[in-house]
Amino acid sequence: MSSYGVETSYVDLSGRTRVASPKALRAVLRALGSRQARRPEPVRVVWDKRPFGYHREGKTLVISAPRRCFQGKERSWGLFLPLYALHSKRNPAAGDLTDLKAFALWAGRMGAGWVGTLPLLSQFLDKPFEPSPYSPVSRLFWNEFWIDVGEIKSPRRSGRVDYRRQMEAKWRILEKKAKGWAPPRSWLRDHPEAQEYARFRAGKVSPKTILYGQWLVDRQMEQLRRACDRAGVGLYFDLPLGVHPAGYDAWKERKSFVRGMHVGAPPDPFFAGGQDWGFCPPHPERIREQGYDYFIRCVRHSMRHASMLRVDHIMGLHRLFWVPEGMPAREGVYVRYRSEELYAILSLESHRNRCAVVGEDLGTVPPEVRRSMRRHGLSGMFVVQYEWSPNSRRPLRAAPRQSVACLNTHDMPPFSAFWKKH
Repeated sequence: MSSYGVETSYVDLSGRTRVASPKALRAVLRALGSRQARRPEPVRVVWDKRPFGYHREGKTLVISAPRRCFQGKERSWGLFLPLYALHSKRNPAAGDLTDLKAFALWAGRMGAGWVGTLPLLSQFLDKPFEPSPYSPVSRLFWNEFWIDVGEIKSPRRSGRVDYRRQMEAKWRILEKKAKGWAPPRSWLRDHPEAQEYARFRAGKVSPKTILYGQWLVDRQMEQLRRACDRAGVGLYFDLPLGVHPAGYDAWKERKSFVRGMHVGAPPDPFFAGGQDWGFCPPHPERIREQGYDYFIRCVRHSMRHASMLRVDHIMGLHRLFWVPEGMPAREGVYVRYRSEELYAILSLESHRNRCAVVGEDLGTVPPEVRRSMRRHGLSGMFVVQYEWSPNSRRPLRAAPRQSVACLNTHDMPPFSAFWKKH
């Protein structure tokens, strides 16, 4: 391993040691740049000593945090669904936040403790068109697609969601409603980047309309959370690992991201050639020098309305697989991050927002990751389709105590299809 945390080799799922190529290592080291002269550590963690919070000692950020994240309900069950698939009489094409609220309240009456969905963060639904919730424009703003705008002429229910057509119809309604509206000063004070974000996103619609959309979706998210709190139903949200390379965050926080590199995953039985996810990794030292400001804001944004937050690819707190642009994904290189500092932020924010944390720990997961998760009170994931065994006497092993057990994930076949196959 280099002084920059670049791993020259790693052990894959089969137990085989894979050595990084000199070409890939040179590319990663060039992208990281030269190390600056030794200065005081920009970040230091203090565990379990009050007062909890972020403090400054000279040029060092001191994170004083509980060692373990906030612990939610001990045992409960819940329902997960993509919001676009939540059809109703008023919304036959795709659901919205009002539909999600109605579903959550119904689930609560059935005894559910949780309702979960895919990331609800902002997306490119025009040009460029990227409907994947795991490639958001920003992890700091909600997606206007989920706003309940009232009566809308929707196409009949079909097997697909016409994001472009639906979003265009909603923008026309929002543009009319935004006339004569002025953003509340208190809201602007609580959302200091909202106006800049609106200007960044403005295209076919005016910045004011985008700003109105953000105010409205934020208001409806607050109404959703309060209704769920009264019903005793927790909201289970999902924090994506990265952002779209042409999005707001990549532009605004460009000093934090490493251009010329993509985040991906090494080869495994499902992806023999590895994976290239297309978004840029954060620079491990620059984000420390900035006091992890961007990461803190992303976590706060999602935890504000969630009772449980799933952190996508929890291994990213420890290391990320960097793939140099123009090279195949299998030639990626692992780069390490200061995991304890990132866990401290998650723990502190989880207690401030009373939000439990789930780490998505599927795939190539070093043992140290799950040890850290247990130490810091994060739940892992137990997925039936991964754990299924042909042994009829014991088709499933027992789920670990601190885990979220589920039938499948968003990128796996529906359980009904899996059940028919087996």
